[in-house]
Amino acid sequence: MFSSVLAIGLSAFAEVPPVPSCHRELSPNESRAEDKSKRPTESPECQGRICLRKCCPRGRTFFNRTCSQVPEVPDFRAPPVNFTRPLCLLYGFPKCPEEKMILEPGKYPQDIFYIDPRGMLVRPKVGFVTHPEDYCLEEGLAGLFPVVCFVPATPDPGLQLYPYGMILSLPCLLIVLVVYIILPEFDNFHGHAVRCHIFSLFFAYLSLGTVLLAKENMPFYPCLIFGK
Repeated sequence: MFSSVLAIGLSAFAEVPPVPSCHRELSPNESRAEDKSKRPTESPECQGRICLRKCCPRGRTFFNRTCSQVPEVPDFRAPPVNFTRPLCLLYGFPKCPEEKMILEPGKYPQDIFYIDPRGMLVRPKVGFVTHPEDYCLEEGLAGLFPVVCFVPATPDPGLQLYPYGMILSLPCLLIVLVVYIILPEFDNFHGHAVRCHIFSLFFAYLSLGTVLLAKENMPFYPCLIFGK
């Protein structure tokens, strides 16, 4: 399989001919008039073809977080992959629901990637597969790199029940604490240790449960007190 996909850093990039554009580049006024409800690869130009995205307009590269003309950077070349369908280029960053992030395969092993024959961006170290609609490619000083849509981790439904369990535990802890305070037979070293332990658990559960339930809606000073 790997014989038909991109291996980052290969010198073959220099021998790959330029890829035709999927459509003419629109002026800023025209691009603002586009139908934003459609994803890029749903456009008629991409029917029957694989549309890869170049992040910046032709002749520019993504450098210092902006599209600039950098003479030291070679012209953009698409990855030398035997795609399953004809290939063409779209220009512009993907429309991400969240933030975007730059992958740096030269620095971080988990960012090493290749493009498979369907146009998917695959990161084998972490097992992530990104659709062509959700990333763009750009040529940099260190070679080809992608900018991908950040996908937040899906929360575990079981973890979402933790704060409710903590809150429900508070009355039980309070009852045990009162019992250890009232009964005289617990007025010893063991009883003091248990009372301190229950007292600590009570306020730990109270603060942690409150923080987890409030999430980002907690005011500043309560947030500071609860140690969020």
